Amino acid sequence: MVRRWLALSSVVVCALAGGKGMAQSDPEGQVGAGPAPPADVIPLPPPVLTLDQERLFRESAWGRAAIARAEAEGAALSQENRRIDEALEREERELTERRAGMKAADFAALASQFDVKVEEIRTAQDGKARAINRHLEEDRQRFFEVVTPILGDLLAETGAAAILANSAIVMSLASLDITSTAIQRVDAALPPPEAVPAPAPDETPAPAPGEPPPLAPEN
Repeated sequence: MVRRWLALSSVVVCALAGGKGMAQSDPEGQVGAGPAPPADVIPLPPPVLTLDQERLFRESAWGRAAIARAEAEGAALSQENRRIDEALEREERELTERRAGMKAADFAALASQFDVKVEEIRTAQDGKARAINRHLEEDRQRFFEVVTPILGDLLAETGAAAILANSAIVMSLASLDITSTAIQRVDAALPPPEAVPAPAPDETPAPAPGEPPPLAPEN
């Protein structure tokens, strides 16, 4: 019997942004929030500030566009995988139907070729999925390179000594978190990202790139 082929898995786009879509968080305090100190008291600058890096990327306009682009590419790849799965299933069914009229050695050779083809296609499609995730991670890295000067300005304005990732903080005051302020500054400073429309449904899909050709006719 022909070894049963395994269905190509759908791409799962995972960014450090978390699962599909964008998580929502309750707004936290802004820099300088809280009651004003008495007129004769000179307020001291906060020793440190905290920042939710993942939320900064997910909720900024730049990060939302990057995630939407990756999700659109992932959806298109999933559709391509389904078309390839259907083509492989048809090919396997045809090969199985031809088995009765073939010599055992001839059938074994075709079955082996089919298995090799399935593995090659799987490797190629998995590579496409990894490329989508890699591009999203590269977008994320470029984003933080661009926003570093913006965060530096916030640090200078507040007089704090450092900005720490909130993932490394056990407990802190909400007023020390500058994530919402940073998102506003980033959106105001960075060029508006281009809209990334989702791919239109393909009601009459063409053969996917790399779709296996039909089996050769029996001699």
